[in-house]
Amino acid sequence: MSKKSKSSGKLLVIKIVAVLCIIGLSLGFGFSQVGLDKIIEADSVDDILASAQDYIKDNFIDSKDSINQESLESMQDLAEVDGELGIYYFDVGQADCTLVSCDGEYMLIDAGNNEDGNLIVAQLISMGISKVKYLIGTHPHEDHIGGLDDVLKNFEVENLYMPDIEYDSSTYRNVISAAKKSGVTSVAPKLGHIFYVGEARCEIMGIDSDNEETNQTSIIVETTHGKNKFLFMADAEIPNEEKRLWNDVDVLKVGHHGSSTSSSDDFLEQTMPEVAVISCGEGNSYGHPHREVMAALKDSDVQIYRTDTQGTIHVSSDGKTYEISTFDIDLDGE
Repeated sequence: MSKKSKSSGKLLVIKIVAVLCIIGLSLGFGFSQVGLDKIIEADSVDDILASAQDYIKDNFIDSKDSINQESLESMQDLAEVDGELGIYYFDVGQADCTLVSCDGEYMLIDAGNNEDGNLIVAQLISMGISKVKYLIGTHPHEDHIGGLDDVLKNFEVENLYMPDIEYDSSTYRNVISAAKKSGVTSVAPKLGHIFYVGEARCEIMGIDSDNEETNQTSIIVETTHGKNKFLFMADAEIPNEEKRLWNDVDVLKVGHHGSSTSSSDDFLEQTMPEVAVISCGEGNSYGHPHREVMAALKDSDVQIYRTDTQGTIHVSSDGKTYEISTFDIDLDGE
């Protein structure tokens, strides 16, 4: 057999394998098989791989059917306002995912459940984002780091912050594996560590890698933009709140999805938020947000926003004042 025949035979085998894999994915996940023609017509192994990658990106990453297009376009416009801080508390159901944007730089705090990862990636791509300066996995529960591996695989990530703990779950292992493959080292930031997203100043207000309670290992971030302060509590609980004194803040990302294990009266008296944002899923089995927390916030005249009832919540700050709007953006993959 000639070298040319052998080469053609190998190419045919690779094509068959690629097509069978794509068909398997299509049958398993219900995606379109449109695009197979590019693989079949490819003249080299590189072309076959490129066509297969395009297919996977189009079908696994492009989830626009699940996103309200008018709202998506509005969010993209908001993301492009120079000199402003934008915070997007994404609706990811019973999970957490928050994007902080300032001066063309981005910090992503958590990335929802495993099923949310592709939708989060699609949303960020639609906003013109290609690089994430700071990716924070506040603690290793699946509803916070589930989509982190998808983010690591699809974006250039400059810094990855996570508590320095070992956690026995496939989700956690997938994140660590994705970080290694992308060449990013997970770092546990020290308490008081200061870093910047654009001109927005961020400080680590809490982290406890030695705590036996996973929620209480949560990384807590305070972001300051001019006169405005925003506090992101992750799943931190009352023992975390009692470890320090807190600044007044304008917007509080309520701890642990509005659970009564967080947001003590003393903590709310110290932080004195004007606005509280609660990320939780509609009709979730935990009963979040708990009525005790809702009552405490209302007693303190705090304006409450909830992702389960209002969708994705957006806060924009010019350093002096801030505005809040909501979008019908559902990134809950369940």
